[in-house]
Amino acid sequence: MIKKNKSQLQVSSYLIDFNQHLSPHNLFSLMQDCAWKHITINQCGWDHLYKQGRVWVLSRMLVTMERPILWQEEITVETWMKSCDLITSYRDFTISDSRHQIVARATSMWHQLDVETRKIMSLNDFVFPNLNQDGIEEKPQKLHCPTDEPLIDASREINASNIDMNGHANNTNYIRWALDAFPIDFLKQKFVKQIAINFLVEGRLGNHFHVETRQESDDTFFQQIIRNEDHVSLANIKSCWENIKM
Repeated sequence: MIKKNKSQLQVSSYLIDFNQHLSPHNLFSLMQDCAWKHITINQCGWDHLYKQGRVWVLSRMLVTMERPILWQEEITVETWMKSCDLITSYRDFTISDSRHQIVARATSMWHQLDVETRKIMSLNDFVFPNLNQDGIEEKPQKLHCPTDEPLIDASREINASNIDMNGHANNTNYIRWALDAFPIDFLKQKFVKQIAINFLVEGRLGNHFHVETRQESDDTFFQQIIRNEDHVSLANIKSCWENIKM
């Protein structure tokens, strides 16, 4: 079995934002694509699990950036599973530049869901090669909402283009929706130094939602993706920002 997977690519124009940086939601996509390839190689990817009535879902993720990743950069994404317990698989990532310098690190928690009941399933019979190596040493933590009043973004609807093959809103959408709540002038001056996300409830086609943003300090923000129908948080996000060096 293959303990680590590696993907090499050039950052294309469709992956960047207006600052010519790899956008955070596309960074999440690239890391998860590398992870999907890894589990597929090891015979526990989507096709293999779906036949057993199971699917992988991302529960929590923590990403740290050394600097923005630039348009046309050659990067290498690496991923491995570092441990597994009763219901959780822990997977880490690194992203390196063409000089083999690590520019981003991530750690994540994954579960397997029953396709019909949508309940978390045991991983007792799950066999996968673990690699005793940390991208980030700490585990992704549960995020707690501050009590101060939030700024509330406009209400939107989860539409067909947001739905993935697991039948719910793809997790990268939550990153995009959260960051879209920031003013454009702020986004032109800052990049995400660290972002943590807890995925709490599945967002479904036709759900309406809004983003609530609370500022914890000058450069730290807590956000919730709130479903309007029952005021349940679909995801909690905490981001720390740093000035872009010109």
